[in-house]
Amino acid sequence: MEISARIDGLLNAAGDLPKAYASVTTAKDLRAPKDAAATGHAFMRPVVQKTVARALSSAVKRRALTWDQALAGLSKLPWSVGDAPWSAVFNEATGAMIGSKENTELLDQLLEVHLAPPSKQAVARARKRFKDIRGQQYPVSEADLAKNVSSEAGEREVDGAQGEPAQ
Repeated sequence: MEISARIDGLLNAAGDLPKAYASVTTAKDLRAPKDAAATGHAFMRPVVQKTVARALSSAVKRRALTWDQALAGLSKLPWSVGDAPWSAVFNEATGAMIGSKENTELLDQLLEVHLAPPSKQAVARARKRFKDIRGQQYPVSEADLAKNVSSEAGEREVDGAQGEPAQ
């Protein structure tokens, strides 16, 4: 698969960014709408772009998901920056991103458990870490996140999506 096709797939899985971008006058309107920053598109934030790329790369490299399965899982996430898992790096009270290493690592961990959790313990650790760092309960239940735990890497299927592992 060509890199341009993978990037197009990634942008479409990330909340159909091309369509969302076409519906606004400026990129700023999509990134952080006036008086409604929490409704901005998460993938318009560099920290989210980097973290998503790392999470997809990690899941595919460890053969937990194929590229197509990873994109299918990604497309199921909400893409408002104020929603989970992006709330790990977004402060809704100030409308600003939280750029600390601790919060970025938390987002890495949350994306892993949303897309391809290695174990139920990993899900519990991610939710506990969210509560420790953000001071509130993670809005996605442990049971919902644990549904994607697979006993063997590579067995997971997301809505029947098939694809070849990246090389």
